[in-house]
Amino acid sequence: MVKRPSGKIIAIFFLLLLSGVLIEAAAAVPLAPGLMLHNDLSGDDARYLKRLIRQLDRYAREAKLERSKKNFTVIPGEKKYCGFFGSDRIYLPGDASQWRYDFALRRRVIGVLAAHRFNYRYSAKSSGVAEWIVNGIDAELESAATGGIYLNANRRYPFWSEVAGLTGKLPDFAAMARIGQAKNPGMNLICGETARMLLHIIAKDGKISKVFEQSCSGGKADGFIKLYGSNRKAAQEKLNDEAIRLIWNNFSPIPGEELLRHLHALDKRFIPKTDNKNQPTNNYISCTWQEFAERMKSPRPDAAKLKGDAASEIIKLGRLTTNEEQNLCNIMAKNITEFGKDGAWENFSSNYEKLEEMIRKRIKIDIFMKKTLAEKASLPDQFRILFKMLDNPNPACFPTEKQFMHRTLNDYLR
Repeated sequence: MVKRPSGKIIAIFFLLLLSGVLIEAAAAVPLAPGLMLHNDLSGDDARYLKRLIRQLDRYAREAKLERSKKNFTVIPGEKKYCGFFGSDRIYLPGDASQWRYDFALRRRVIGVLAAHRFNYRYSAKSSGVAEWIVNGIDAELESAATGGIYLNANRRYPFWSEVAGLTGKLPDFAAMARIGQAKNPGMNLICGETARMLLHIIAKDGKISKVFEQSCSGGKADGFIKLYGSNRKAAQEKLNDEAIRLIWNNFSPIPGEELLRHLHALDKRFIPKTDNKNQPTNNYISCTWQEFAERMKSPRPDAAKLKGDAASEIIKLGRLTTNEEQNLCNIMAKNITEFGKDGAWENFSSNYEKLEEMIRKRIKIDIFMKKTLAEKASLPDQFRILFKMLDNPNPACFPTEKQFMHRTLNDYLR
């Protein structure tokens, strides 16, 4: 008669079986949907991979890409091989401690991970993505880590926002891409910030997968420019228009002085001259907003288009400003579409004056804050000094000055 195994033996068997399952489960760490990380990496290295994949997924979301539904295990440190193996493994050379210092390795790692997230073919012989792409992703990860900013709309581009505010010019993206990794640290920071902008523009335009794939296939570093037209100058202007909307938004508004200049420039409009039957001709005349509103009172077949184009310009300008200024621009745009009706011009004129006053107030605040904050090196210390001055009972701090500072800080920190 064969003895049945005792309850203890069965319990031990199931415990061993369960522990095996747990050990197997522990051998992989979830990185993102569809990606598991083999447990050979340390915690810091795993966190770096998660941050890198998270950034790639941001681009994918901006581009509205449908990511791969296949499940892969990422296995780092497997000799020098980099790429897909079989139907369920991705090998990365080395580990994150090497990637941070080895630019060439980072090119390949970003290339193969992007191939999984963006659904394109990656060759194991590839050198990886272009150098400017690595610059941009490095700068993006650094910006998020040091600034605690994880929303695209909250990103800051301090160098180019200042340059554009002073000169109205933005970088030559194609020339920047050809520079790749600059030897000068300062220039490399500028290249990184420029590449960050370009990656978001390309993603928003739904071209991110194509650009990464072309790059990994050995395409030219500035090959992306062709996706915006055969005329390089026109393509560059289109990219610059997109960049302006990226660096200046509700979270990082266009400088007040620059906004006022743009607003005043719109007061000189060119519209087709009409003949004695109020039909538009091929000759154009210049007019102010008030003259434009007066001319819309006369019946003309192109009136709706002219008013629509003018309203669009105001709305486009509003997107570069604060929420309050944008709301006022939207109201003004509605006023424009009503030109020709009683009271439409008066409403527009009143709102125009309110916007000017709002912008001039912001200019004063910007000047005051820049002057005050320039006195000390670190931002927390600068604000601490301001609040200390506000709480200072010393009579030498005149009440009018304190009131002004209170108003300024309330507006600035609101």
